[in-house]
Amino acid sequence: MALAHHGLAILSNGAGRWNFLSKARGLYCLAYKNLRDEQGQGCMDPLLLPLLAHAILNNLAQCYASLDDEKNSVACFELLLRSIILFQLDQKKTFNFGGRDDCSFNDPSTTCFLRNTLFLILKDPGFAPAA
Repeated sequence: MALAHHGLAILSNGAGRWNFLSKARGLYCLAYKNLRDEQGQGCMDPLLLPLLAHAILNNLAQCYASLDDEKNSVACFELLLRSIILFQLDQKKTFNFGGRDDCSFNDPSTTCFLRNTLFLILKDPGFAPAA
């Protein structure tokens, strides 16, 4: 339902757009809350759960941005980024990518990913990549 309202908002303008975005936002919030409840009960596939959370957070952040709510949009995008990083590190450990026993920061793909995104999480200009 949230995705349907979000899609209708994209096709609409004026007050109809705002109404559809508001409904989509509420439904995405509800979907995220339900997903977190499912996680606590252990009822969902542990691989599917974070992927659904990533999709919901991304769409929720887009709704907030379209509604000119920058504070909540940025908060959702930051949570999404942290979640992606944790998911990536956890999957390397779980599936033992590369045939190694360690899941250290010595892996080139992890190092590159962290180098390119860590400054977004830490928000310290000293950590920003050189231009």
